[in-house]
Amino acid sequence: MRRTLGPSSLLRLAIVDALRLLALALSLGGSALARSGAAPGAIEQPQLRNATTKVFKLPDGSFQAEIHSVPIHYQVAGGAWKEIDSTLAPSQAAGVAYQNAANGFSLRFASSASSPALVSLSAGTSALEFGLEGASSLSQPLALGDLITYGEAYPGVDLSFQSLPEGVKESLTVKSRPFAPLSFRFPLSLLGLRPNQKPDGSVSLESGSGKQVFRIPRPLMVDSSPAQALSGSLSYSLASDQGTLVLTLTPDPAWLQDPARVYPVTIDPL
Repeated sequence: MRRTLGPSSLLRLAIVDALRLLALALSLGGSALARSGAAPGAIEQPQLRNATTKVFKLPDGSFQAEIHSVPIHYQVAGGAWKEIDSTLAPSQAAGVAYQNAANGFSLRFASSASSPALVSLSAGTSALEFGLEGASSLSQPLALGDLITYGEAYPGVDLSFQSLPEGVKESLTVKSRPFAPLSFRFPLSLLGLRPNQKPDGSVSLESGSGKQVFRIPRPLMVDSSPAQALSGSLSYSLASDQGTLVLTLTPDPAWLQDPARVYPVTIDPL
């Protein structure tokens, strides 16, 4: 399962933003161009940053915009834009093993796969925590760069996450053909959010005003064959269980048991 977190203010059209910034640069004097990679001798103009763009002043007085398809900066109090660092750094907080290094939202991973707060996301006054029901207390995380893995979170299943500039990506790796149908239950704890399941199978977690804060895209799975067989035959269901909201992910057992399947199979890799 992938959860993509991103304050909606970050989800802008990069090209439109870059053109606006270049117009501002032009008002400072000089000509302008947009391309990837800073030219030799270029000096970044931090005051012209936005979520997806850097602007450089070139030695000849012109300006160059470096445009990215994902956020590279986050905004801090006072309005300045700082560099995003999605690297996972060790955390000193109780029960927390790692957290993202620098971003406009907080992303934390627990010291055991069995923690009810396995993953914690917070942005402003909104927060989401979730666990994986039945996960092994012996499964502890290994992190490298922006990746973290809980090996054998279930018998024969590894649980991995990637810290991203705009959120977090989750993957369940089923290492061999299961003996029985699989189902994964994720108890959710929401602060300032309400769930809204969409017709396309995704789940939107929205503020009281209906603004999307977090989004859980529809699930997919892919096998390890050369053709990388892909299936969308999975479903999400949302239900309250003794007062706890639970998101259940159920992959199609027929697809998993197909003799043509090549393992391992990765669930929700996209």
